[in-house]
Amino acid sequence: MKNNLNQKRPIRTAPFITKPYFYTREDAEKVAKIITGGRLTHSSGGETKKLEKEFAQYCGTRYALATNSGTSALQLAVKAAGVGIGDEVILPAYTFIATAQAILAQGGVPVFADIDDTFCISIDSAQKLITKKTKAIIVVHIFGNVADVEKLKKVIGKRKIAIIEDCAQAIGAMCGDKKIGNLGNIGCFSFNEKKALPTGQGGMLTTSNKELYRIAAATRNTGIDKTVSNNEINTVGNTLFMTEMEVVLARTILKKVDKLNNIRRRNFEYLYKNLGKYRNKFTIYSIINGANPSFSRIIFLVDFKKLEVTRDVFIETVNKEGIPLRTFYPIPLYKYRLFREKKDIFIDNSFAFIKNKINYHNLFLPNTERFCEQQVGLEFSPYITKKDINDVLITLNKVIIEMAK
Repeated sequence: MKNNLNQKRPIRTAPFITKPYFYTREDAEKVAKIITGGRLTHSSGGETKKLEKEFAQYCGTRYALATNSGTSALQLAVKAAGVGIGDEVILPAYTFIATAQAILAQGGVPVFADIDDTFCISIDSAQKLITKKTKAIIVVHIFGNVADVEKLKKVIGKRKIAIIEDCAQAIGAMCGDKKIGNLGNIGCFSFNEKKALPTGQGGMLTTSNKELYRIAAATRNTGIDKTVSNNEINTVGNTLFMTEMEVVLARTILKKVDKLNNIRRRNFEYLYKNLGKYRNKFTIYSIINGANPSFSRIIFLVDFKKLEVTRDVFIETVNKEGIPLRTFYPIPLYKYRLFREKKDIFIDNSFAFIKNKINYHNLFLPNTERFCEQQVGLEFSPYITKKDINDVLITLNKVIIEMAK
């Protein structure tokens, strides 16, 4: 292993901004007004319905359903799609674990597809995995990039397979004239503090299908199907609402999301323009034709084996230069113990895998494996400057050159 970086003065000493949004006094006053008014829940206040209407309009869908997290939105989506015990759901092997957990929660079978150079699901890989048991395919618009949903629709054809969009990291991204969350059958968003619409916690489900919405809405509300009666329980449910404090914050930030994303896009264009002389040293994601990503995170692939250094050493060295480089989800999902042993380790229960015949031990998806070995990245805050971007490129180049000596 090499680590020949000379101990020189760091490239930068000023703090590097990673926050997706800076809260204002106006934001705080709106939240305080909800608290002092004492109407803290969807049932006593009116903010939740307003946000749902505004978010549906923003995405161009008929319906939107506010949830307490992006994970909850995914679970509602998987259930609404009709996934039950033994039903297969295809998803990328590279994503946050919540995407797969939503399938397991319904007793469904996660079937892992490879990724491509967009770092999103490979449609060619997914196509090979479709069987008679396939109930849904989840595409993840990872890091704000846009998965190729149109190509997936052509692959699915007339088969009754739902397309669920995991939009957690990509609010405001577009393909053609459509916002994500309106490309497939159901969209799922996250509003946690790392996302482009950060309310602390929270999420949203979007759809234009009345029946999918009905199932998700009843499940969110402890199983109460209000389209029938307030006194009838037609499904297994939970309590998965956002609070009014989170909602009022979301309403304010939603009005600013496109402006902040446009800054990210300009910053990405600047980064891409200046990436030229560094292209043989690190790689960033490709973008499909017609897509307009939100660029919530910027990911670089670096060949650490060629450099003869570990990723941890590389990240530590770059961090010392003042750049908050990190890794995101560094192993394929199928390598987690949960999948290798196919049971809940804590309670020694295999319910979620009861009809799962897949041997995850045998999986090897080459693009995912390479990606997980080589990826490092940054939160691409809209508040960074061109100087920040220059510092990132210079630092990465500097570290790679000196480590390669």
